[in-house]
Amino acid sequence: AVAVEKGLTLNPPEIVVEYGQPVEVNCSTPTEDYELMQWITGNITSNKEVKDDTSLVTLMIPEMLDWDAHLQCKISLSGSHECRKDLLPTVYKNPEGAIIFAVSYAPFIEEGTQYELQCDIINVAPVQNLIMKWYRGNQTILTDRRSHNTTKIPVSTSSNLMINATREENGIQFRCEAQLDFGAEGPQTPVISSDPLMLNVHFDWNPSGSITWYHQGKLVNHSMPLTRMDSGEYDYVATNNLGSFRATINIIIECK
Repeated sequence: AVAVEKGLTLNPPEIVVEYGQPVEVNCSTPTEDYELMQWITGNITSNKEVKDDTSLVTLMIPEMLDWDAHLQCKISLSGSHECRKDLLPTVYKNPEGAIIFAVSYAPFIEEGTQYELQCDIINVAPVQNLIMKWYRGNQTILTDRRSHNTTKIPVSTSSNLMINATREENGIQFRCEAQLDFGAEGPQTPVISSDPLMLNVHFDWNPSGSITWYHQGKLVNHSMPLTRMDSGEYDYVATNNLGSFRATINIIIECK
């Protein structure tokens, strides 16, 4: 006969552990009339055949290397009776990185069009505890989760953001962040952030204005043709009677 969980106490009652880190958990019972007390998990068995005042058995795993571990404490009572209690650790791996990019790249985005950004989160587990956030500047604009995905091994996942390209978005930096969340009682994991991505939105000036280009701090002479040696970062300053705007883009010259 088997009595599940009755009379057994686990400490800690739940485990959230990073892959490769040690695990230690105690199983105790107030019952004095038992013949054998043990932990069972895969190839690991920890027996306690000699009773003492603590009635406790400790399981120590030097490295947690099982993504789907099933730990079980069991005591064998007299008369062929048993009590068992299961413990299912949550084994996690922090993301290796976050990468942001435009799904359909264009050096300039026409005002009024929709533009799609994607953030790839690399090699994380368990993905159902992952929170992905999108930022416009320092403002959070979207929070994305994968709580429906119960895969326990490390996987890569992505989040997409649709942007309505307006002149207000020109020069704005977007980024994404990823973090495993195990609640207030769980471990505090690091935030993994992508590099920022800046939008260059092309729009008609109203009222009209002028654009001045600079390369390596010098004014660009429009009458001089550019060569491959002129590739690099260019600054442009757009000005009209409402004000000015400055941005930097990378230009690659592929001819001459």
